[in-house]
Amino acid sequence: MGKSQKMVVPMSILDSLAAALPDLPTKLAVAARFALDNPERIAMTSMRSVASQCGVASPTMLRLARLMNFDSYEDFKAAFQQQIVGQGFSSRAHELHKGGLDDKGSLVARIAESAVDNVSRTLSGQSPKSDYDPKMLDAVAKVLLGAKTTYVLGAGSMHWVAALMQSTGRMALPSLRVPRSGDALMTETIGALEDKDAVLAFGISPYARATLDALKFARERGAKTIVLTDRRSSPLLEYADYRMLASSRSPHYYPSFVAIVALVEALLATVVVKGGKKTLERIDHVEKLREESGAFIK
Repeated sequence: MGKSQKMVVPMSILDSLAAALPDLPTKLAVAARFALDNPERIAMTSMRSVASQCGVASPTMLRLARLMNFDSYEDFKAAFQQQIVGQGFSSRAHELHKGGLDDKGSLVARIAESAVDNVSRTLSGQSPKSDYDPKMLDAVAKVLLGAKTTYVLGAGSMHWVAALMQSTGRMALPSLRVPRSGDALMTETIGALEDKDAVLAFGISPYARATLDALKFARERGAKTIVLTDRRSSPLLEYADYRMLASSRSPHYYPSFVAIVALVEALLATVVVKGGKKTLERIDHVEKLREESGAFIK
């Protein structure tokens, strides 16, 4: 990949690193050069992994972050992520190609590491930047259990995440509905929406205009709106009564779905916990129907 295609992070960081480089001690200089040459590695992998790749100790990376006036390595890493996760598919694909050729077998390890990090940030609550909120999961589960109908919306690739939620969730929530994929106007598919209904919308950058319009329509109809998205700056949050954030960072050219699916699983599990006897009876009934039909083989 040519220099003109190189992924860009905020110039203030790169300029500061470049300006400081001549006066840095040897190990810090090594770390700084690595960061300048591989901003995507700083953004997408752990401090320990980056340290190993550039041949320094983890505390050296932390010292570099603090030298750049960040309180923690997580803040240093987040500054690189902020711009990189917003790059287009083409530039990310070029960077993936370049990195994959240079990795000598470590590409799969980077994918695995980012997947684990995404799930941790989204659900475990162990990361300083975690968006995990068990109270929000409980509140959303209560909305889903009480809604007359819940429309699950997702445009493009997000439609298949919505379909996954419906196919695995209707055992516990028979009111889940996913509008047809490919309709010109998503709002047409939820035209019968009432104030007793709910809308759960999926959306990651780049955000689909159809999903935004549908959320606005749902808000006007008085329905409860739930948004599952990837960042606090998501335009979908403007129309959200309830919000859940799932980290989607990845070396891959497309945002990762791993944490999004994990959050769906956590939400449906919470529904079962909060749903009581009626929900359990519904699941028992569906399972018996499947067994009697012979449609599935264990």
